[in-house]
Amino acid sequence: MGGIDQEQRARIKQFLAYSKPEKIAFVLVALFAGLIFSLRFPGESFTISRWFSFFIWSSVIAAISILIRVSWQKMVGLRRGYYVEYQILWAGVAASLLLAIVTRGYIPLLALGAVTTTFMVRQRVGEFRYGTSFKDVAMVIMWSVIIHLILAAIFAFLLYAFPSSALFEKAMLMNLMFAFVTLLPLPTLDGMQLFFGDRQMYFLGVLALLFFGSLLITQSRIGLLVGLTLGLIIGAISYLWTD
Repeated sequence: MGGIDQEQRARIKQFLAYSKPEKIAFVLVALFAGLIFSLRFPGESFTISRWFSFFIWSSVIAAISILIRVSWQKMVGLRRGYYVEYQILWAGVAASLLLAIVTRGYIPLLALGAVTTTFMVRQRVGEFRYGTSFKDVAMVIMWSVIIHLILAAIFAFLLYAFPSSALFEKAMLMNLMFAFVTLLPLPTLDGMQLFFGDRQMYFLGVLALLFFGSLLITQSRIGLLVGLTLGLIIGAISYLWTD
């Protein structure tokens, strides 16, 4: 067991870092997400400086959310013997921007990026002996839903504490939208891999999104507590399941 842990640490140390194309995709996706969510500017008085400030903060929140999600997916993938890489989806970017502009920001679709998994070379006798497992890939994708729902719950609590903060509201909705897009079973999107990798896990993700989304959007204290508690429990169970 100790040897496996040591090898896992070596994989994380060697492969966890973002490549240059990933860093570029990461920055661009964060900026596009910030732009899409800033189309619905909060408040009645509009100025360029206020809009730009809101756009920057929205981009920062998107960057933090994606960084946490993909970093965790990378660690989960490495523990299962897969290299996880994040990439921008230009067709998704075009569709998301067009939909956001046409609806004036009322439908902030964030089909901007997805992860790919690559089976790693065997480094240990008896490990990963059967090649790529669709269920393993599905688990990596499922973590996107879990992480974004937990982040949405955290921002929902901040919104409950500071109800006048439009930024926390946008941050909560942004993470719910990231979770929603992860479940879309469309070509090149993560949802396709999750749907065909493990149907049971896919429908569990759909139910989790509907349940947690309704709890968080209502902004009731008990709903927030139940949502965050169950999110952390599901995250812990999934973490143990990943082992």
